[in-house]
Amino acid sequence: VEYAVASHRWPKVAAIDATNSSFHGAEDELASVRLAAQKAGEALEIRRLAVPVGGAIFHHQDVWHGSGANRSSERPRRALGVHLLSRDVTFRRDPRPDYIYGRYVLSEGSGEVSEQFFPILWTTSGYVSPILRRAKKRPVEVDAPAAAC
Repeated sequence: VEYAVASHRWPKVAAIDATNSSFHGAEDELASVRLAAQKAGEALEIRRLAVPVGGAIFHHQDVWHGSGANRSSERPRRALGVHLLSRDVTFRRDPRPDYIYGRYVLSEGSGEVSEQFFPILWTTSGYVSPILRRAKKRPVEVDAPAAAC
């Protein structure tokens, strides 16, 4: 995983930041972050972290982050990404979200974030998305011994 160090503290300038850029699949994967650093008047420092097997990392949503292609022919990359969002978040309309989040836009021009894809885990009122209430009632069964997981 690669991070642009302290990029979550960069001033928001123009329409270029970690939350509204569409850099996935770009020919030059660092072009957007280089431009953002330049526009913010900040030096760009990229730090690469090796995540050990079974490891976890957490970061602020506004930190520029990513990972290049897996160049190993022997070790597949396996990762699970979990994003927690504020309940009042909406999708941007322009530019439209890239391919990762764009698939969750319900209809053209809509900014609605559906509980179907992003269930509500907690609210001060106690509301939780129905799908999570149903899942909570079902026991989890694991076929493999714990050591194999």
